[in-house]
Amino acid sequence: MDKDIKIIIGSVIIIVVTALFSNYGSTGAVVRDLRASFVDIRISPNVIHAGDVMYIDIYSGSKGINNRADFVYAIDDLRKGSKQNICGDGDVCVGDVSFSYVTSLTWEPGIYKIVLYDYDTESFVEERITVV
Repeated sequence: MDKDIKIIIGSVIIIVVTALFSNYGSTGAVVRDLRASFVDIRISPNVIHAGDVMYIDIYSGSKGINNRADFVYAIDDLRKGSKQNICGDGDVCVGDVSFSYVTSLTWEPGIYKIVLYDYDTESFVEERITVV
């Protein structure tokens, strides 16, 4: 009986250790998803009228974001505006970035998104504003 318990315990330990080491890929994905939370986009005010100025503060991850912010109308996903060189020269902004943007008088009421490429997650990140 003691021999059977030792075999069962040994088998469980082998299965658990094997599962931990074979799960490396998904564990890495979890860590990568957690890094996405380090990119923070704050827009003030987040409810505006067409033609208003908005102030954008971006806190990027360690690898940074692209040096261009696109403004997209959420209903049709078409770009309605863009701001180049949000952090000066170069392709990548690392650290804190702040800039202002004057919206077009032609923007229709609705939801708009500011869209940036995040090099940490290798994906696009966005924050929404409302035009009334």
